[in-house]
Amino acid sequence: MKPTILRKAHSLVSKLAAGQMTWRDLLHRMSYSATDSKRRRRNAVRLSAEFLGISVDQASKLNAAGKGDFYEQWNRRRKEEAYGDVDQAQLYKEFDFYIVHLPYALRNLSWHYIEKRLPGGGSLLEYGCGSAVLTEWVQKRRPDVQYTVVDVPGRTLEFVKWKFKEKVRCVETMPGAVALLDDTFDVITCFDVLEHTPNPLEIARFFTTHLKSEGYLFVDFLAFDLKESAGNNLLAAQQERSATIEYLNAHLTPARPIPLGNTPDCWGIYRK
Repeated sequence: MKPTILRKAHSLVSKLAAGQMTWRDLLHRMSYSATDSKRRRRNAVRLSAEFLGISVDQASKLNAAGKGDFYEQWNRRRKEEAYGDVDQAQLYKEFDFYIVHLPYALRNLSWHYIEKRLPGGGSLLEYGCGSAVLTEWVQKRRPDVQYTVVDVPGRTLEFVKWKFKEKVRCVETMPGAVALLDDTFDVITCFDVLEHTPNPLEIARFFTTHLKSEGYLFVDFLAFDLKESAGNNLLAAQQERSATIEYLNAHLTPARPIPLGNTPDCWGIYRK
């Protein structure tokens, strides 16, 4: 068996053991990955194409080329800022890349392990939703749940508002701030977000305040070497990473704490 296959198998088994996925998620991923067709890849960007007023073929090309354009601009602006942090809000307003990329990149995933934590008539907050693919997936299976998504203003959040047609509450927040919400939630998710924010510790405090008793927080926080190219991760975020994780460990019950240190294993599950 090839080493890459062994690594993938080990990763999947580890996720099963730690609760990051269920057997249903594993079977779903294996089935969809094995049968991933051109038709499914085109369908993944069909709604994005409709919103943007372009063809599916054009949306597919935007997905293929957009990542390079987005990161080229990010790195150019980092150099202009003497390798400091970039004005994310302005960049996200200028690019349509994530409107097509996230539905495409996440097309074979499922979130049964999150859905099963939601009580009947419960509430879900997707913090840093991007194209809100997770919320869309869960909503189709759990229409009884109240959904809220949060992200920075821009074209991607406009797409989310258009997609859900007011069936999901969409809340804007700015980098360096937290969402202005009074609600508490049964489940909060925050994936691929904290490393892109200048204030992850403040956001962690928001989570502990807005999570219901017995509620679940599913969160990750990528670690990266400050001496290396940070990509579109923020140096300010990395500087607060340890304090953020320690805060979550102290104020919530870790079912699976985010590991400290520079490790590719960067996700956790917490309960209040």
